[in-house]
Amino acid sequence: MGLSTDRIVNNQVSTLEHLSCSICHEILWHPVTCGTCEHSFCETCLNQWFQHQKRCPNTCEYQQRARVPHLLIQLLSQLRVTCKNTTNGCTEIIAYEALEKHEQTCPYEMMKCQGCLKSILKQNADQHELQCEHVEIFCINCQATYRRRDTHNAIVCLRNQMKNQNDLFELKLTSLENGLKRQTELLINIDQQQKTLIGHLDKQSREAEGQ
Repeated sequence: MGLSTDRIVNNQVSTLEHLSCSICHEILWHPVTCGTCEHSFCETCLNQWFQHQKRCPNTCEYQQRARVPHLLIQLLSQLRVTCKNTTNGCTEIIAYEALEKHEQTCPYEMMKCQGCLKSILKQNADQHELQCEHVEIFCINCQATYRRRDTHNAIVCLRNQMKNQNDLFELKLTSLENGLKRQTELLINIDQQQKTLIGHLDKQSREAEGQ
């Protein structure tokens, strides 16, 4: 999708007509150009178009140009655009080519708290999550994950550590028992093989004496 013309500050209708995507009819964003008809489209719009169509929106055989026309790049670079987070308080007016970088880091972007899932401004996120009772905290001492509102004092932490140690001990003990069981089975198997071999040798010896 392209940029709404409402976001263009230095709006000149005659110029914007040449900068619009013929699919979404908004200002080109990440433009790509068909080398056959020389029309340009938003990259996202064209990708969506080709999910349902095989030919260029202008019905020609689409062949993408290696580069977008230089004049188009020049005209787009002259645009000044408001941030998408204007309604949240951002007052920045940004050059077209710098818009994407700004919006990736704009402090007025809304985001969800990982704990309570409330929508908050990015610039307030750190402070909010330091106080949010629903945020999960990981204890490096007992390896437990708990919410800030839950009780996790020294006694609880010590109990968790003791349980972890007990679980680890039982795991090692089970491993040793399994290893001992395998060794015992191996020795029994070897003993049976030896008895079979001895029996076979005794039989051969008796047969030889009988001859």
